[in-house]
Amino acid sequence: MSSGTSTFEHAYYIGNYMGGILYGIALGVYGMILYSLNRLGNRTSAATRNFCIIFSTVMILASTVDAAASSAWGADLWITRRDSPGGVPAFIKSGTKVWFETLGSASIVISALLGDTLLLWRLYIIYDRSMKVIYGPAIAFLAAFGLSIAQIIFSGRPSGDSFGTQAINVSVAYYAITICLNLLATVLISMRLLHLSKRVSLALGEDSADTYVGPSAICVESAALYTIMGIIYLIPYALQHDIAVFFGQLWSKMSVIAPLLIILRVVDGSAWRQEVLAEKLTALHFARTSYRPDDVRPSSKSFQLSCVVLREVQVTR
Repeated sequence: MSSGTSTFEHAYYIGNYMGGILYGIALGVYGMILYSLNRLGNRTSAATRNFCIIFSTVMILASTVDAAASSAWGADLWITRRDSPGGVPAFIKSGTKVWFETLGSASIVISALLGDTLLLWRLYIIYDRSMKVIYGPAIAFLAAFGLSIAQIIFSGRPSGDSFGTQAINVSVAYYAITICLNLLATVLISMRLLHLSKRVSLALGEDSADTYVGPSAICVESAALYTIMGIIYLIPYALQHDIAVFFGQLWSKMSVIAPLLIILRVVDGSAWRQEVLAEKLTALHFARTSYRPDDVRPSSKSFQLSCVVLREVQVTR
């Protein structure tokens, strides 16, 4: 860090404020998840329902701890310790060792690891439950898990310093691996959904296909915004620029929002899975075989084309 702390203080204050807004968005998405799960007509299985409730609740709790710790550290920084020896600059160096800041760092690590786990699961599902595609990302995940523990230890121990050389080196390695994992998963998921988009459009029609493989669907499913924010955060952090703390606040909140948006798609039935085409075509087949003379019969040619598309998608692994 630079000797002056003005840039750091401005970045932390603005980042904390913006982080509070993103935390409110996360709460809103969490409420939408609970509403979707409890509305009439929701067909989510009991196992999936329980997983989504537990996962999203843990993510919100982790984000709450992060937001509370950031606010408490800011209060200590500008109110409680402003007249302490050395003033604000001295506290910025030593104050990061307080227990609630270590707890906040741990909550960020938990939300990031849980988010990466969900992203790996979605990668596995979108690639039709193929284990081969997750080998590389899984190795990166294990490496990030080990480095995350080391990061908390180095910055949280009594003699530690979150801005010290040792902690910075471990943290840069952790963030680099985590963000590269996000980038790899984002690219793979986007490629897969883009590959499927034309075929799914032929089978379901453009309007229905957009729900599963449209631009917004690809953006959410691949956690693209989370990955982009991670890259923006990593660059100034690796350069040890004071402004990194601003992007760090945004990245930590996006590590919660991105997975919650994926969970929301899962519970409302708009998340892509291989069974989607089979279910839609089964409904179309039922409509063709049970129509009345005054009904509009689904196009036989369209139905046959959809079946061909389904077979092509099934063999594309």
